[in-house]
Amino acid sequence: MDSNAKNRLWNSPTTDAKGVKLECLIHSENLNIINSNTSDLDFTPGGTSFQDVTLAGDKVVVLRWFFPSIPLLSDHPYIYFEISRVCHASRLKTSTCTPSVPPIARINLAKFGAQLSVGLKSFPLPLSPSKSDIDSLIADVSSLISVTARNSKSDNSPLPHRRCMPWWFKDLCALRNNTRRAFKCWSVQKSLANRVLYTEQKASYQRELRRA
Repeated sequence: MDSNAKNRLWNSPTTDAKGVKLECLIHSENLNIINSNTSDLDFTPGGTSFQDVTLAGDKVVVLRWFFPSIPLLSDHPYIYFEISRVCHASRLKTSTCTPSVPPIARINLAKFGAQLSVGLKSFPLPLSPSKSDIDSLIADVSSLISVTARNSKSDNSPLPHRRCMPWWFKDLCALRNNTRRAFKCWSVQKSLANRVLYTEQKASYQRELRRA
């Protein structure tokens, strides 16, 4: 949140009256300040009085919190943070991590229809099905549809609508993806080589974007 309050606890240069009141409110509501100290950050934005505060309860596990080195026109820098999401204890035995189903635009419909038709023929249909038989059949068919959709995923990424962006082409899409991957690598490893690679990829993408 934009607290409009200064406090050294969230890296403000000074602590004002509003900052003291907000600090008391945070403690009274059993909240925690997630902002990392500027001394622990690889990048600290300039020209800001640090009035943005990230708060969380005791059950929230914060993995990391930092300022991405992205140029902004606002006096509020971007904040990036990740939290750990833990499944409820009663769901741990039944919950599984399954890949997401691609959108219809990314599915080869001809391949999907052919594979689904073959897969459905292997399902036995009982003459007098019970409720449990129907529930089991629905679960099996749903799983078959999901697996077939993932197996029928098209290799070609959908492009933006040409009517809205007639200047967009596949090379720009590839440059954008390369820039995103380079930024992710640099934000995790923070090495000089990754920083240089990200800078080069971003400059190349922005140059071609302006040209297009």
